[in-house]
Amino acid sequence: METNGTVHYALVALWEKTGCRIVADYPADQDPIYRALTLSTVDGLKTVEDEKISVDRGKYTVHVLIGELHYACLTSKSNCPTSAIQIESCSQIFLQKLRDVYRELPILADLSKDLTNLAVADFSKPLRKIIEEYNCQDINSKSLISRLEEDLAEIRGLLMDGVQKLIDRGEKLDELLRKTQSLEISIRMASMLRFLVNPVELQNAIKVKHDLAESSRRLHFIAARKIQAWFRGIVTRNHLRKLHGNAMIIQRHWRGYRTRMFANQYLIQHVQQMWQDYYNRMATRIQAVWRGYWIRKTQINFLQLRRWLKDVYMKNDETLKNMKKYVRTL
Repeated sequence: METNGTVHYALVALWEKTGCRIVADYPADQDPIYRALTLSTVDGLKTVEDEKISVDRGKYTVHVLIGELHYACLTSKSNCPTSAIQIESCSQIFLQKLRDVYRELPILADLSKDLTNLAVADFSKPLRKIIEEYNCQDINSKSLISRLEEDLAEIRGLLMDGVQKLIDRGEKLDELLRKTQSLEISIRMASMLRFLVNPVELQNAIKVKHDLAESSRRLHFIAARKIQAWFRGIVTRNHLRKLHGNAMIIQRHWRGYRTRMFANQYLIQHVQQMWQDYYNRMATRIQAVWRGYWIRKTQINFLQLRRWLKDVYMKNDETLKNMKKYVRTL
């Protein structure tokens, strides 16, 4: 599989309420899976906040540049991390160039217009030319960082060889340090001159790296914020649970203390009431006995009343006898 950053397929899409609609794509008939992978990736990134993103899709990688129009291209996936970063950088440069070209088209200047009557083939012509020019470029123009690393490695090797030769010849350490510093300055000047050869390409590469770092930083920020929110939620819930448990303990002790105090007061009052009722009953009984005795002794003489009743009964008997005698005599 090719891993040199060749663009196999690219498209320009417009996001609508009904879904993602292709404005231009090339090549449209080479491999249907290219279009399916790229379109499904763009359709699934409708809620992504990042402007630039790369998504692995099996053997391929889909690079997307999000804006008013969505720009996407499909390249082969590289197993080497360095090559993958280089391909990603070059692909984002390609998408930026694609966006610059399509922004200049007058018919796409106002996206509020109805674009349903326009043929996709009309918009695909500039896309075809850009892809062919990009794929026909020298591979060394796509890997600026790789070339710089190779040059630095070569200069580093020459430096080590020179140091070894100077040591072998037995030169002084001061002279060795001076030549080493001179050689380092030459290396830096050579690197700066190499950068000045194509400043536009260097600026684009630096911008892509900066954008990738910013997108990665935002993803890390969002992830850290989610972790902090999750952890703070756990801490807050544990704190509230502990407060609730402590409040229940305080309430339980207070209610127990209040119940015990109320029970003690109730028992004291109940015992006092029992003794008061007992004393009242005893006093009533004593008063009844005393009043009965006092009445019998002072107001009603029972023996005298008994003798009076006996005399009454005797007089009644005598009266009855006299009456009977009188009746007989008649």
